[in-house]
Amino acid sequence: TGHQEFNESFRTIPSVNLSSNGSGFNDSGIGFRGNDATHTSYTFNGILLNNPETGKVSSSMLSGMTDWAGQIQVVSGQAANLQSQTSYGGLVNVLSLLPHEKAGTDLSVVYGNAGFLKTSGTVHSGLSKKGLASSFQISRTSGDGLAQNTAFEQYGFFLNVQKEFNQFHTLVLNLNGVIQQHDRNFSDSIGAYNRYGTKYNQNWGYLSEKLLSVSTNYSRSPLISLTHYWHPRIKTHIITQIFAQLDRSAQLALNEKPINLQGVSIPRDEAGQLLFDQVINWNKGQSGGGIFYLPLPDERGKYINSEYMGTSVLSAINSETRLGLRTIITRNINKQTDFSGSINLEDYRANHFGAINNLLGADGYTSYTDVNRPEGFQVENLFQSKFLTKYNSADKVGYYYQSGIQTGGLSMRLNYETKRLRWYLAGSASMQNILRTDYFNYLTADPDRKTESTLLPGGHAQTGINFKFWKYHSVHLNLNYGSYQPLFTTLFPSGNNWKNQEATNEQDFDAELGYTIFSRKLKVEASVYRSQITNRSMVRYSNLNSGDSFGLINGLAELHQGVELKVSYKITRNFQLNVNGSLGDWKYAKDAQATIYDVNKEITSKNELWLKDLRVANAPQLSLFAEAEYRWAHNFYVRLNYYRAEQIYTPF
Repeated sequence: TGHQEFNESFRTIPSVNLSSNGSGFNDSGIGFRGNDATHTSYTFNGILLNNPETGKVSSSMLSGMTDWAGQIQVVSGQAANLQSQTSYGGLVNVLSLLPHEKAGTDLSVVYGNAGFLKTSGTVHSGLSKKGLASSFQISRTSGDGLAQNTAFEQYGFFLNVQKEFNQFHTLVLNLNGVIQQHDRNFSDSIGAYNRYGTKYNQNWGYLSEKLLSVSTNYSRSPLISLTHYWHPRIKTHIITQIFAQLDRSAQLALNEKPINLQGVSIPRDEAGQLLFDQVINWNKGQSGGGIFYLPLPDERGKYINSEYMGTSVLSAINSETRLGLRTIITRNINKQTDFSGSINLEDYRANHFGAINNLLGADGYTSYTDVNRPEGFQVENLFQSKFLTKYNSADKVGYYYQSGIQTGGLSMRLNYETKRLRWYLAGSASMQNILRTDYFNYLTADPDRKTESTLLPGGHAQTGINFKFWKYHSVHLNLNYGSYQPLFTTLFPSGNNWKNQEATNEQDFDAELGYTIFSRKLKVEASVYRSQITNRSMVRYSNLNSGDSFGLINGLAELHQGVELKVSYKITRNFQLNVNGSLGDWKYAKDAQATIYDVNKEITSKNELWLKDLRVANAPQLSLFAEAEYRWAHNFYVRLNYYRAEQIYTPF
């Protein structure tokens, strides 16, 4: 991967749409065949990493996998894997590096532009006579970022310990973790880029001649797993895995609402940077810059900020805990047939709350957002902006709720293979139980403070066949139908326990037909696919009129179809040419209706959306990747590549 982020390394795959999401370190997302990043599944050593609330993977975990990966497998569309919750958009399956049989050390240094520097060291103990082997890795990554003030720093660690007790039992312990911080999580408008340049970042400025960022992200993502491999019989293999993931993160943001209500914005200099010294003057009751409702001192002569007065730097804190269990049983029925089945159970709980990070010159902060304390409460403990921060030490301000998602699932796969024919049948069934408890928007005695259990069934079934005409030619056909549960953020879009009753399971039907030529010099893979998606939901917070809070679109229908081509040709023993391309036709299949709500969840309007045949946004319908590689020896080579993406459309 070199200087690339984890997702950027998949740019070579046809029908990939990559987004950088504001140029923050490892904030990129990737989608396959016109689907957005929330429909891409990531697994690490069999553990599904996607957050069950948002569908995404944390930036710290993505950056860690760049260091830990021993092998990466990528599948466009629904993969025939033994996971009950993977999405139909695509699968990125990462297998960690393994201990070496011989003791040794690997050292790596990668240097890039914009101050990029990655250093890592891996120590292998070697395989002992008692069947014990281990690997330990530690790494550091830092850089200035490509855009203004988007510096980052990250430390990662990896431990793999394997113990083979006998021919029947083996235990593997994996411990992975990342600690990081990086500036900026928000993209700017095209107007801002046109005015200040493409490296512009609106979320920073100078405070008393010292640089201050108001969009820094802090995160910590440890993951521990214990896997037991058991061969009770020659033809039977059982894998049992338990894991725990303890993600902690915080995202800074500037509270501009009190002055925006006066029609005033935070002042900026000629380069577009924030003038925090002027904000401090406002927070101390000093005039200037067009603001006319200035804070007044309290009876002690102190200037106190709140949600409705003064400007502060806020922090959104997430404290997430996942515990899981997986068991996979594989049985070789005969020489041509084998069967695999799995069961998975997972418990996810997360606390989400706001905190105060910087008062910007004010003497204190009083919050009025907890309905159980209508007189307001004074904030004493601020969120500390430091690399090794404490996420749960700050006072809760603005909002505070807990989400709980319990998941159980079954999956199976039947494989049949002869010299010329491969056939499989796979499927899964899962059940989700979703709860939301809101501690600020409801009184303690209010029964609506905690939602009733929302049970959501889901599953998919698929089959595929691959027939080899002769040694170098084969054709394959894959079919898939799935029903996929809506995300937590789609069910509860309004910041409280109000539920989107019309959000139902997304339905997807996929068909793929492909032809492959495989020889010593030439490899050609051509495929055509068609995906019909119905019942997709969308939430938007762009207000059309004053008083609007958010909009919902339920029942979206999309049609994703296209062709893909991958060609590899070995011109000489040392020179190889690779060309990958795709042409997609990804569009909305019918019109839809948007329902607009105000802050009281009352419908303010219903807008007809004439979407039929409009293109899906932020996904290049035409892409091309070409690469020439020349090797002098196994470990010495030169690569030149070219990438182009076209026909990218804006959102409706």
